[in-house]
Amino acid sequence: MLLAGLRLAGGPGGTRLGLRAVPLRAISNNARIVRQNVLRKMKKGVERLPSQGPDPAASFGKGWRLACAAVVERYPVVTPECDPFESEYLTGRFLEMQRRARPISPALFLTEKDLMEGKREPDLSDPYAEMYQPAPRTTEADRTGDMRSLERALDERLYFLVKRGEKGRFQFPQILAADEKVPLWRYAELAWRGVTGEKRPELHFISHTPACHLEHVYPVEYQQKHDVYGVKVFFYRAMLMQGEVEGVRNAVDFVWARDGELAEYLTAEVRTAVDGILLGVGPTVRSKDLFDVEHP
Repeated sequence: MLLAGLRLAGGPGGTRLGLRAVPLRAISNNARIVRQNVLRKMKKGVERLPSQGPDPAASFGKGWRLACAAVVERYPVVTPECDPFESEYLTGRFLEMQRRARPISPALFLTEKDLMEGKREPDLSDPYAEMYQPAPRTTEADRTGDMRSLERALDERLYFLVKRGEKGRFQFPQILAADEKVPLWRYAELAWRGVTGEKRPELHFISHTPACHLEHVYPVEYQQKHDVYGVKVFFYRAMLMQGEVEGVRNAVDFVWARDGELAEYLTAEVRTAVDGILLGVGPTVRSKDLFDVEHP
């Protein structure tokens, strides 16, 4: 199979833009070679942006380890509570729509049977209105503080964290990338599978490109012992589709933490690295920020 590709050709009239046929197999082979070269350079510590300066690992003559982590999110189940400014706006918009609305003749709601019976006013009562009771926004998991339940904080995003050892810290599911032939996002999926059991929830990885990464430098003693400078951790975002985590393996504990609770579980280094990709509930504009302004 051939694919048309662009090329620049020089001639008497200057540079011309033309097309040439490129075998699709050659493109796939080139992509595989580029990916392998990038992984090899990343391990050697020379694949960096010019603005970041030289890689410190290159000066030490040691390379990097590569690791992948899965940032699993449970999206909000219910809409967040409205800010007072939002409530005022929605109420005002409803009242304005009611003021501008034209009255509808009651005769439009009368059926032929009503007209034959001599009715002039329709019956607009709803027999099911009193039977409807909205579900509470605060659940039993919120009242008991169950950090393992997905039924907590229904109006916020939750993030899955695991604790590897009794003395360890909570972290996102993470695994080292050992094989250059395996795409990095596959390792993020393996990290999730490695800590969940056979009956694991269904995930959807938002992208095969990492959302952010972290460069962690090992202590000097560890560098000399293992001949490695540090580890580069690539974080991949994933969305929880359905199911619930009933238990974990290769870990001692797990939690579903809100965005505001991550600082209690994650290290400051990891929290700073992933801060830009965690959406949480987002900033809310308060009405006092808009109107309570002191003018000179």
